[in-house]
Amino acid sequence: MNPRLTLLINGLCALLLGWLYGGDALDALRSQSAEVSAYLEPPNLVFALGALLATGVGLGASGLGLAQQRPKTWRGYRLMPIVTVVVLFVDLFLFSAARSPLSSSDRAALTVQSLAEAATTAATATAVPSSPRELQGMAEQFGAPPYLVNGAPVKAWSVSVRQRCSGPVTEVKGEPVGTLFYCLAEDGRQAWISAVGLPVGTYFGAPALFSRGGEPVVGVVQLRPEEEPAEGAPEGEVPPPAPEHPRPSPSWFETPDSGR
Repeated sequence: MNPRLTLLINGLCALLLGWLYGGDALDALRSQSAEVSAYLEPPNLVFALGALLATGVGLGASGLGLAQQRPKTWRGYRLMPIVTVVVLFVDLFLFSAARSPLSSSDRAALTVQSLAEAATTAATATAVPSSPRELQGMAEQFGAPPYLVNGAPVKAWSVSVRQRCSGPVTEVKGEPVGTLFYCLAEDGRQAWISAVGLPVGTYFGAPALFSRGGEPVVGVVQLRPEEEPAEGAPEGEVPPPAPEHPRPSPSWFETPDSGR
């Protein structure tokens, strides 16, 4: 193989590993001190540093061969591609396989939607759930919030119920990360759910409303339709149960007119 092509390949391998694991190392260090970071758990700092060290060794071997004008058959030129393959294999099949494919934003959006669906299921034909204890019990089913605060995981979601709303909460005023706002309409027939976390695409920062593209991610809780008795049922017989109506799908991205 042409020595220049060999060095080009080795240089590209080094750039790839440096970009991947240099970023992981910086994120791991930053997550330890950031007020809020969008990680369920930070990147593996030890593995990232080990990958960078191996990259330095492989790149150093290529540089040594170039400085000493070694022939193209010198084995040191092969070290960098071998390091790249081994590091990527270990990361992909050992570390990445154990991690959830869902990002922090995916998990937060899923929690907002799931709580809205659970509350809609528990609603009656005249009112949606309003008990803080009942709603907190629902939220606890969805696991811990996918955020770190000063490097420590947030233990659980916390539901904050607000009354007489005309839309979802769209401002964070000191509420901690992991707060789920449950904003109940004045007539008790609808509610809106929003959350405190970080905007989608933001990995470090102060607690903020969980939003996408500048719009809050909102789940809508609605009444369950009344089940109507089947027509033509003989008198005195209990009609068969009506088919279950599909639950209304909450809108994650409803743009509110107002809220508090």
